[in-house]
Amino acid sequence: MLRYLTRLTLLSLFTIASIGLAAAGTIDPRIFDKFDRIAVNKNDNPDPTPGVRVVVQLKSNSLITTTDQSPEELAETCQAGQIAFMDALRQNGLATLNKTNGQDPFEVVQMLDYQNAVAGYALTRKTVKTLAEMPQVAAVELDVLNKMFTVEGRNLTGSTQVANSGYTGAGVGVAVIDSNYDLLHPELGGSTSLPNSVVKGGYNFSSNNNSIHSRNMNDCYHGTGTASIVRRYATQSDIYALVVFPNAYDSNIAAAINWCVTNRNGVGGGAPIRVISMSLGGGRYNGSCNSGVVHTAAGNALSNGIIVVAASGNDGWTSSTASPSCSSNVISVGSVWDQNNAGYSPFPPAYCSDNNRLVDERTCYTNTSSVLDLYAPSEEVMCARCGGGTAPLGGTSSACPAAAGMIAQLLDFNNGYAGNKSAVVNLFKNTGASVIGDSGKKRINILAAIGGTDGGDGGDGGDGGDGGDGGDCTGTSYTGSLNGANDSDAQPNGTYYNAGSGPHRGTLVGPNGTDFDLYLYKWNGSWQRVASSTSPSSNESISYNGSAGYYYWKVESYSGSGSYTLCLDTP
Repeated sequence: MLRYLTRLTLLSLFTIASIGLAAAGTIDPRIFDKFDRIAVNKNDNPDPTPGVRVVVQLKSNSLITTTDQSPEELAETCQAGQIAFMDALRQNGLATLNKTNGQDPFEVVQMLDYQNAVAGYALTRKTVKTLAEMPQVAAVELDVLNKMFTVEGRNLTGSTQVANSGYTGAGVGVAVIDSNYDLLHPELGGSTSLPNSVVKGGYNFSSNNNSIHSRNMNDCYHGTGTASIVRRYATQSDIYALVVFPNAYDSNIAAAINWCVTNRNGVGGGAPIRVISMSLGGGRYNGSCNSGVVHTAAGNALSNGIIVVAASGNDGWTSSTASPSCSSNVISVGSVWDQNNAGYSPFPPAYCSDNNRLVDERTCYTNTSSVLDLYAPSEEVMCARCGGGTAPLGGTSSACPAAAGMIAQLLDFNNGYAGNKSAVVNLFKNTGASVIGDSGKKRINILAAIGGTDGGDGGDGGDGGDGGDGGDCTGTSYTGSLNGANDSDAQPNGTYYNAGSGPHRGTLVGPNGTDFDLYLYKWNGSWQRVASSTSPSSNESISYNGSAGYYYWKVESYSGSGSYTLCLDTP
């Protein structure tokens, strides 16, 4: 049943953004846990800057979303809020304008381009509490430090046959967000002067745009391997090499995704960026993890025609995955053995054993859950070795770039799938091979996908919900009418509602011959779209399991006009 605070219109919510909903910002309890661990063990802090690195989520008094603005307009909006926040920091004594020595109580290190957020180091617990009490602040979150997911399958998936048919990823840019890269390796262009023949551009977000190139094995084995796997599948794709390790904080990963949006049309003469591959992650989530700066950055990328792919992780969990693979704005990828008795030695963190390894069987280490989208081959993938030559790389780290490479092949075949996460996932599910040990899940078969595709239907922006046919209403029904393309209604009855954690279900039934779409938004300092259903008809459905907070639904006409019925069943 819907639970209302008051019957306010959406317009009136603009005026209460800084009062009714603007009580003290929430504080992520992991921040104080981090302070405790550092107090006990100084080595628990992985970088030399004192304090705990946090992300400050700022409030917004606008309902504008990433789909309503160009990236440039969005960046301008975010920058205005960040500048105001910096002024407030100085007024509260947390930052100085002209610092001569020492560290500020809140040391700003990252102002994100497309998220209303700022990352920095909070020197003390008191600093964190002061930040949360500032009226501009919605939440103070731990800036999570992510880890690498370390690790042929091209014949198994049909990728070689597809490439031989001419679909090599030509005209598609793939950004790899990872560690340093051996740019002298022939598989990565053989030159540190960019653009080279393979890598068209890059940036080091871990260390203030220092070189992305390295031949130190500890620094570059992972990035070199994952980038080369993309190219071994999509042999003519252009690579964009982005470094976030060793300082792979959420804010740096989000900044790397933002770079892809800013440079979405390509740099260095390279192809437009259409895919991002991330063999990294952290945390443990039983379902979706649809909050935080990486989730919003991935949603913004999706809205700008870029599909984000992430590895599920190597802990061996059967009902959990790591972030960001659990984000509904990301295609999450697990791994299967690429042949019977594939070469394998147990590795951390799972350290699992499987003495009867079967082709297309879920690897014992791969994380999976209800939100895992697809599988790709792994263990052990031969790829470029930092310093020259080749070496095997195992784990979901190698499955993720394999999937990214096959998506690039699909986009080479039909660019209509660009930015359409739902269509790509559904195509691969409908044409994929069954996975042993994970009933209902599919391993990508790119040859079958291209042989059976009908061409896709264009981008859909953020995902996060399940599209479907209208059904019997088990909740509360609302009616409305739309007057042509781009007209929209907010529901229920032009307002928002407050709900506890749990499932939000919406079923839309509209007129025949029209195309109405359904979206669900949640307040996270600004209204953010968390789920959508955008089929070519006006029968849409969403099922979204959300945390407690404020929500509203939007019914929008892509084409056509007429009356509709919306059934809502919420916590």
